This record gives sequence, structure tokens and C-alpha cells, in this order.
Amino acid sequence: MGGLANRISVDNARFSFVPDVYQIRYPRIEGEDADLQNIQAIYGFCHQWVFGQKARGSFFKHQEAIWARAQESGASVKMFFLANMLAWKHSHGGTMFYPQALTGEFAVRQVKAISKACQRCYGAFDITGLDRMMGSDVAGQDFETHLLNSETVAGSWIVNYKLFHSGDLVHQLYVEAETSLHPYWLAIEPSFADNVLNQHLENPNPDDSEQIRTHRWKTIQVLNTLKRHERQAMSVFSARERIMPEAIQRVLGQRGLRVEHFEIENIPVVNAIKFWARLGNAIQHYECLKFVDNYPSVFDAHFSREPFGKKDQDRT
Repeated sequence: MGGLANRISVDNARFSFVPDVYQIRYPRIEGEDADLQNIQAIYGFCHQWVFGQKARGSFFKHQEAIWARAQESGASVKMFFLANMLAWKHSHGGTMFYPQALTGEFAVRQVKAISKACQRCYGAFDITGLDRMMGSDVAGQDFETHLLNSETVAGSWIVNYKLFHSGDLVHQLYVEAETSLHPYWLAIEPSFADNVLNQHLENPNPDDSEQIRTHRWKTIQVLNTLKRHERQAMSVFSARERIMPEAIQRVLGQRGLRVEHFEIENIPVVNAIKFWARLGNAIQHYECLKFVDNYPSVFDAHFSREPFGKKDQDRT
């Protein structure tokens, strides 16, 4: 996937999806957890997911103390918030949750205890394990979960398309897979706005199904929210950067391939669609080499040839 010098495996690629205007307005601290820089926005998201309403109280007043406790816990900012909020909801019922509940040592001890229990029971301290332990459904609302699922869908579709087709793929991607891609993913993917959404807003197609119109309306709602709340938008863009390595592993794993099989130049990746297309081309070349060398390949069903090993058997 590029020149021979200065290459890294694709899962170690540096992804940079946050728009330039946000990067200028809110410079990222190198090596810092992106969620720490958008901690209040993440708090608002988590509170909405757990309690079904907007957060109350002054987060900014306690931000430094909460920041310190989150780092002390060893968990990500989001998992620190969710574990404490879900534990509060479980033990306090409908009592209102306020930011100061996250400022004490108990918040750290609680997260560490929940983390240990999740790892023992489910193998990892993540949202899925937390949901199972607490009987909640945060994963169903978490934009990061939706971004990972949608990125895997889009990546798989593009790789499959590039194996057997050339030319522009973006239009066909949305024709075949638009409703399989979550509104959060569509709202931050530039190609969707350029190729679908802008045209839909300017000149709606009366032949579009009700499902398509509803899905686009939800995407527009997400897009409008993110435009009004830039810190929330940064959180979503940063989450997409964060989920890319796992999405790559999933897409390659579907074909029995591993991330170390493919390398890329060590420069920031700013366009996910082009990245998946390049990966698709690399896999196509790999499959072509296998086909030419008479090894099992995805092209076996498309081209007539003797089965693998047939010539050797004939010679013996």
C-alpha cells in the first residue's frame, strides 16, 4: 500500500479525521487522550445515555478534580463516567446525578472494582461488558459503537467492490449500503454530504422510499446537533479515529488476513474512503498473485481453470 520506505502496518496508521477548522480552534495536545480534551462533551453524552436527560449541575466548576480522578482510575474518560453513572442509577434509583459525585476517591475505587469484575467475568472492561453487568443498554446509544459497526460495514463493502470493479465506488456504496450505515457515521463522512445529502436537500427525489427519507432525516438531525456543539463534534470525529484499527482488523479478519500482512506509508490518513479503496486494491493484487501461482483465490469462481494441484497430480 505504498512505497517501500518508512512503512507501518495498517493498524498502526495515524488517522486524522477532525476537520482543520476544529484543529485550529481547539489544538490537540500530542499524546493526550482526545476525550480528556473534550471531557465536558463526553460527560454530557454519557449522562444522556444513562439517565435519558440532559446533565444538571456545573461540570466546569469541578472539571479539574474530575479530570484528575478519571486519570487516577486508569480507565478511559467515557468508561469512568459510565461506570459511576450506572452504579449510581443502580443504587440511587431516580435520584439526580451531579458532577461532584465524580470528584471523590470513591469514584476511583468504584471504577477499579467494576473494571476488575468485568475483566474477570467478560474478559474486558468495555461498554458491552458493563451493559451485561449492569443490565443496561448503553452500547445501543454509544456513537463509538455505531461508528465501529458502520466503519466495518463500509470497509467490507469497499474491499469487496474493489476486488472485482474499478472506477468510482462512492455512489454505489450509498445505493447499496446507505441504510446499513448509522446516522452518526454518515453525518461525519464528507463523501455522503457531497454525493447524497446535499442533493437530497436541494432537490429531493420523490421516488425515494420512506426508509431512505427517514434515515436521511435522522442524519440531518445528528449533523445539525454537531454543528451547534463543536466539542461534541470533535468527540465523534476523534472516536472515528480511535475505532479504525479495530475496524481494519475486522475487515481483514473476514478474509482470513491479518493486519501485519499490509503496510502503509507512515503519514496521516485523512480520508477513510480512499484508505479502504487502497486496502481493497492491495487485497486484489494479493488474490491475483495467488490465482496466477495456482493457489486458491477469490477469483477461482470467476475464471475457469484446473483446480489447485491438478497439474501436479497429472504429472505423477
